[in-house]
Amino acid sequence: MRLSFLRSCCLLVVAGLPAFAQRGDAPDAKLLPAEESQKRFHLPPGFEIQLVAAEPALEKPFNLAFDSFGRIWVTGSKLYPWPAKRDALGEPIATFDTQWGDTSLAFRAASTPPEPPERGLDTLRVLSDFDPVTGRARKSTVFADGLNIPVGVLPLPRAPGAKGDSVLVYSIPAIWRLTDTDGDGRADVREKLYDGFGFKDTHGMSSSYWLWFDGWVYGTHGFANASEVTDRAGRVVKLTSGNTYRFRPDGSRFEVFVNGQTNPYGLAFDARGDLYTADSHSKPVYLLVPGGYYEGIGKEHDGLGFAPAITTDDHGSSAIAGIAHYSATHFPPEFRDNLFNGNPVTRRINRTRLEWRGATPAATRQPDFLTSDDRAFRPVQVKLGPDGALWIADFYNPIIGHYEAPLTHPARDQKHGRIWRVVWRGLDVTAPAPTLPNLANLKPADLVARLSDPNLVVRSLAFNELFARKDAANAAPALRAAAARLVAGIESSADGTAALPLLSALERLGRADEALLRRALARPDSAVAHAALRVLAARDRLPDDAEVLFAAIVGGAGSPSRPEFPAANRAATQARSESESYRSSPGYSWRLIAEALNISPRSAAR
Repeated sequence: MRLSFLRSCCLLVVAGLPAFAQRGDAPDAKLLPAEESQKRFHLPPGFEIQLVAAEPALEKPFNLAFDSFGRIWVTGSKLYPWPAKRDALGEPIATFDTQWGDTSLAFRAASTPPEPPERGLDTLRVLSDFDPVTGRARKSTVFADGLNIPVGVLPLPRAPGAKGDSVLVYSIPAIWRLTDTDGDGRADVREKLYDGFGFKDTHGMSSSYWLWFDGWVYGTHGFANASEVTDRAGRVVKLTSGNTYRFRPDGSRFEVFVNGQTNPYGLAFDARGDLYTADSHSKPVYLLVPGGYYEGIGKEHDGLGFAPAITTDDHGSSAIAGIAHYSATHFPPEFRDNLFNGNPVTRRINRTRLEWRGATPAATRQPDFLTSDDRAFRPVQVKLGPDGALWIADFYNPIIGHYEAPLTHPARDQKHGRIWRVVWRGLDVTAPAPTLPNLANLKPADLVARLSDPNLVVRSLAFNELFARKDAANAAPALRAAAARLVAGIESSADGTAALPLLSALERLGRADEALLRRALARPDSAVAHAALRVLAARDRLPDDAEVLFAAIVGGAGSPSRPEFPAANRAATQARSESESYRSSPGYSWRLIAEALNISPRSAAR
């Protein structure tokens, strides 16, 4: 009875709290200058947080992205949460009245909305000319204005002969390609690539773009929105609430990658090629299995059950935003192969260590990486940069919830926003701050070398830069030689995960070396075997002898680990040694095999 009485008292106390107190909203928070807010962060010893940009050099930031010139692209909003009536071309949005009416069902609550603005007021900015010591951007340029709550952004490698940049950006109600054709630093051409995104709930929509080695752009679709996404050929893909998708950057194809989650916002690859997302209201960290179904509000699976979660820890929050996998070497070893989440409710950057156990890892919570005493700090995106720093988009606002506090609450700020980066300076603060690399002017041979860079973002940028070159095919011999060295295991300190961009590049060029792929597959549970398997799985069909190849990957019967294959036996021994640092196991190999069979079921039946 005493326990029941105490429990009842606790419930009454919680029920009596203002809703914003439960969610982390702080309507009475004082808005601080960025330099003052900077003093209120707490980080582990040896780390330093630097202010990259703040108002008025940018609007309230949603997403940021890096390009091969060493610049930062940032989508920012003054409009949020209220959309405008017209799109990025100034044309009326056909579905606006329906979406506006549905907003009350999504998150308007009891508030009376303002009259919707006629035209977009939002921007896509480019930050550049960074101070090498402080990290501060000395230049902020508006590449495109008149946008309508832009979120996802992806700068594309500059095409040969082009005078200016081309970038993909989500602006209600579509994914656009914006191009600067005359080199003046502003977009003068706006092309609609994928139309039909829902926007009754403007805090999710389309975000978190990453152009991967397979030529697809991966992104996330937010809560409560119903979209009928149409590509340039007229094909339609329907999305309801949380989903993760991928699309071709030329507008030719859009498809669902995994089904479900409630409100995924944040996406990151690791060097293995595994894809992670952050999700509000279900789990802050997911490792995605292609074609899988994931739990979420109102979500159902396909009869096989939901794909497995790698954590049940919600980090004390129902609004996780942003995820970064630390695939670099700038931070000390204990922080590598960690996941970092933005937690705008608790004003923290959460950290999770991946502990691999067979097919998937367990995401084990670690002490928070960053906390802030500034009650308006709101980290909505966290990304690994090509400099090895951890970059943070800060939506800076006393109010962050939209179900609990009215959207018209006077404390909702529409003017402040910051970009931060966290760098390692060492316990004695003598380590130099890293700088963003410029890959745009490198020769193809130098770009091939950067595919083995310890930083995954550098690998990704170099890969895409290489494929923008007219003479990319001339790099095939260098790609093959670099991949062959990794497959042979000659250098014990070499990072085998670099085989993924190297082998993927050969595949994309149509210069795949089948014998090299098979030698890679003969190294059980190794990074090179897994890279080769991912390349094969991306094809329309698996090889006819896929069963034998798969057996080789896990070192089982049918593999070439027999007396008549001494070279393969040595490679297998090397692979087992490597797997200790690579943190692999037969279970992980079997998971990739299962994914390959799921992608190419006809081949599996042979």
